[in-house]
Amino acid sequence: MGRLRFLFENMVTDEDMITVSSLTAGMVSLPIKGSSTSSGPYGQASMDTAGNYDGQIDRQYVVEIDGVSFGYEIGQATFKWSDNGGLTWNQQGVTTVSSFYTLSHNVQIKWTAGNGYDFEIGDRWNFIAFNNFNAGRTLELDRDTRYRSASVALGGELVTNGDFASDITGWNNHGSLVYETFEWSSGRLHAANTTGYGLLGTDDNIAVTAGKLYKVTFTIDKVSGQDVAIVLAQALNSAELTAKAWFDSGTHTFYFNPAVTENTVFECYNNAASEFYLDNVSIKEVPNYIDIDLGAESDAIVDEDCTDISDWGDSDVNGASVQTTEDYHEVFELAVASAANGNYARRYRTITGGWDGDHTTIIIKLKHSLINAFANLNYFSLQAAPHATFSFYAYFASDGLYINNGSGGQLVSGSTVRNGSWQEWKFVIDHSVKGSETCDIYLKDSYGNDTEYSLVASGVACDHNAADAAGILRLTQYGYSVSGVATYVDFLQIYNDENPLSHEVQALVFYDHNLTSNAVVNIKASDDNKFTKPEVSETLTYNASKILHYLAGTYNYRYWRIEIDDHNNPDGYIELGELYLGTYLELSKNVSVRHDRSLESLLSASQTSFGVNKRRFYNLRRSWNFQYHLLGDDDLFDLINMFETITDRSAGMIRPVYFNLDPDSSDTFYLVEVDKLPQTTSFNNLTDVEVDLREVLRSV
Repeated sequence: MGRLRFLFENMVTDEDMITVSSLTAGMVSLPIKGSSTSSGPYGQASMDTAGNYDGQIDRQYVVEIDGVSFGYEIGQATFKWSDNGGLTWNQQGVTTVSSFYTLSHNVQIKWTAGNGYDFEIGDRWNFIAFNNFNAGRTLELDRDTRYRSASVALGGELVTNGDFASDITGWNNHGSLVYETFEWSSGRLHAANTTGYGLLGTDDNIAVTAGKLYKVTFTIDKVSGQDVAIVLAQALNSAELTAKAWFDSGTHTFYFNPAVTENTVFECYNNAASEFYLDNVSIKEVPNYIDIDLGAESDAIVDEDCTDISDWGDSDVNGASVQTTEDYHEVFELAVASAANGNYARRYRTITGGWDGDHTTIIIKLKHSLINAFANLNYFSLQAAPHATFSFYAYFASDGLYINNGSGGQLVSGSTVRNGSWQEWKFVIDHSVKGSETCDIYLKDSYGNDTEYSLVASGVACDHNAADAAGILRLTQYGYSVSGVATYVDFLQIYNDENPLSHEVQALVFYDHNLTSNAVVNIKASDDNKFTKPEVSETLTYNASKILHYLAGTYNYRYWRIEIDDHNNPDGYIELGELYLGTYLELSKNVSVRHDRSLESLLSASQTSFGVNKRRFYNLRRSWNFQYHLLGDDDLFDLINMFETITDRSAGMIRPVYFNLDPDSSDTFYLVEVDKLPQTTSFNNLTDVEVDLREVLRSV
């Protein structure tokens, strides 16, 4: 049994951080009529509202008559409308209509003529479009509210002839990597090779859409030899869209998040002798996933996702810098095809304003091809100038990372820069003392499957006194002596902060859910909002009603996706009461072995004149009393900090917390109220703390 844990710091703090792929339809209220100009007189037309609202947040609509120059009747007067309470206007000068006109999110309006003039300038109608089951309900910690999806059914079949019912039409044996046996056999595809390579797959006819979620299933019956590699690709023996994985006999499933909208192929591959049968190949869209954007603690000066290069200046010299895709990512590619002195590919832009703190953090994710030693001038360079007298230079070469300290590039760390693998670098620059600038350098290396930054070096001198214009930002790939040298940039972020992305995540909570035991729930995390090849991917263990999942590590990623496949759920929808994505508190000491707990019935009672008791049972409530003995200052501070964090005097509320008595069991996991923390401090300055917890209940 582990130590008791509390979960109270949800990194998901606002419904705007959540996007759901499927949402049950909402409703539109009746309109309330008024005027923006006076208390009357009003036109005599009445407005009707309708529609199955599909917005993810509640919205206030305003419709106002803005023109009567062509007449005061329906079809003559014009209106403007807003879906944010009138802060901005979505459209203006729209002709009034007597049949339904669609505004946004399937909200519709129309007018019915009255006696006399239909409209006056300034006639205004206000109404609300709302959804009692939107994703924001999962953040309320109110067990009587919940999110509900629109459906659970998988999409239509995208693979043609994946069951091989009568033939293998639509499947191809690759011309240069053929399987020696490639045939239909009793409702299955039979493939075999004895000499080495084999490659087969579908025609290029599987249409997928960027950002959506797809379920890929297939059955392999291996007769002998090597396992079978399965991959989705742009075409046979072309760019791979999923990481290649090897499968033995059995029915297998994986989930695919395409980065771009395109046609794909399902591909089988061997590079050694193998014989197998393939059957039941299926790709279908999964309707339910939850995307979470935790954002940044501080506003980014630069937040470049490398999907559009048009706002960067181009100053290539016999090089090329373009926007393209690499390893399922949209990237900037800077490449020099032919080597010669003075050749480079460069993109630049000027950042105006914002470089005003004492610290700047630069985060960049890179993949290099054919860069070599720094002295050979085939390296990649990052240059950023916070102000006119200081310019930060980092050089990425095959023999290490170099930083310009005013005397040229100085080696900071050898053997850290790699060709052929993605590396995420973080530079925390201290330029509070002009002329003595230093930086701390961190690295996440995909080659080592890193999920957290490792410190490369600290206090590195980077005081390059340059004559560059303030705010200049340059990305340069040099190619003086190597042809085909290139660097891919996945993203670039710059912040006026030492720790702009401090969203630590250790646990996920699904509370009050309706998932069945057949549900598959995956949680993924990524540096960008594409999950084709996520940095974190874990599968949750099912538990009825509530799921607590501790991640394999402490992760700091901005983008998270929760995939939910429960396509046979008898309710016909996914329902979730509370969602938590954040950290947990575990003190250095556990609570005492002996503790009090209670289970009480909640009921009302009355008594007749004859003394007969009439009792109505409503619910059961659990409560606990725990004792911490002889806590030190750090543990006591953490407990008090938790209590202060969950209280909000201005809102007049105290938020519930989750607690897990035994981290090895989600059956001892509850949402509870904490009202007080009685403390007794002894002469040795150690403190006993009593914790009273009371379960938060739901009505139904």
